[in-house]
Amino acid sequence: MTHEVTAIERRARTWLTEAVRSRDMVTVSALRTLLSAIANAQAVPVAAPSTGAPPGSSTHVAGASA
Repeated sequence: MTHEVTAIERRARTWLTEAVRSRDMVTVSALRTLLSAIANAQAVPVAAPSTGAPPGSSTHVAGASA
């Protein structure tokens, strides 16, 4: 699945390249976090589970209600 790359993504990728080249690991980490957050926000929503459990809960997670 492709998406339109926003101006902030283009700028962040340019900054990321510069930070990697200058070995600024704090900036690299921050920019990777930013780009991941943008990608997660653009992700396709997950369908509600068919088990009748409320959205966001899982029987595979400790303490989850089913």
